[in-house]
Amino acid sequence: MNTHSCSLPLFLVLLAASEARAAVLTNGSFESPASQETPSLPVGSTYLDGWTVLLAEIAHCVDCADFGSAGGGSASEGQRSLDLTG
Repeated sequence: MNTHSCSLPLFLVLLAASEARAAVLTNGSFESPASQETPSLPVGSTYLDGWTVLLAEIAHCVDCADFGSAGGGSASEGQRSLDLTG
């Protein structure tokens, strides 16, 4: 088997592994559900697609700086972020 014929199976395996890895984290930038509201999410809430709130209340907001969050509260990706102080 020459080098080129080995490359295709290796590429397909790496592609499949990449797609499987991408599915591990859902809604990583907290953009879903999209809303202009700033709901307070209690422990056990599944409001954020792919996530469950554990241990303490949080807020899902467009600009968490309004809540006096440390670090200014602006999202590093997208528009939504979390206020971990509830």
